[in-house]
Amino acid sequence: MSWTDNTHNQLHIEPNTSGIYIDKCYKQFEYLIASCSLINRYHNQLLKRSIDNKSKRSPQVILSFIIGISCFLIGFIIGTVIAIFISIKRQQLNTDIRSLNINNEISNRS
Repeated sequence: MSWTDNTHNQLHIEPNTSGIYIDKCYKQFEYLIASCSLINRYHNQLLKRSIDNKSKRSPQVILSFIIGISCFLIGFIIGTVIAIFISIKRQQLNTDIRSLNINNEISNRS
């Protein structure tokens, strides 16, 4: 048995061993198909994961941005309220100190 491949090399197979060569070629061919199938599946999963990550990334970025702005605004409002409260207490304390000083001066004059 013999045949010629596309490079015009002639391959001769002995009749009693031809089944072995054909089985080896068939098994290698099956292995090649399985490898290509796995590689294709892996590539498709990577591609899908990449597309999913890109589509999930923008909502995550927007959500993170919204949460960040909200936390900043809440912190700013709380800080402003605390600053106003401290300022009012300081003014009251200054007023109390002035009134005490005035009372002390009046009592010292008498």
